Amino acid sequence: MLRVVFGMLFLAGIFFAAFAWILIPLPIGILLPQYRFTPRDTALSLSGSILSLSGYFVWINWLVYAWSGRFVLQSEKTVQWIAIANSLGWMFYFPYFRNEDLFQVAEGIPLVLAWIVLNFCVATGCLLYFCAVSHDV
Repeated sequence: MLRVVFGMLFLAGIFFAAFAWILIPLPIGILLPQYRFTPRDTALSLSGSILSLSGYFVWINWLVYAWSGRFVLQSEKTVQWIAIANSLGWMFYFPYFRNEDLFQVAEGIPLVLAWIVLNFCVATGCLLYFCAVSHDV
């Protein structure tokens, strides 16, 4: 069942992976003629790139798990912790990026926020499941 869930998350994540690849590493204001680069742009670009890379790691792990039934690092809990941290990072990133609070972001881009919350919930649930079935000491 988890293989199906992760496979569906991988397929649904294709749109968001393309979105992150195109928009995040590029400071958007650089496309404006009177653009002045600020430290905020540097912070947004660096944090967006880190979140994108960790998001791609989780996304690829979904595919690997859906295909083979195991994660790249062979540590289910590590991948889930990275997914939780990534989801929380995006929840802080978008309000800062848009100069809005989380409720305004939810109103402006509800699909993106719903995707982030869904990922957070799935990762948390899977982490609890993997902790329950793990025999690690």
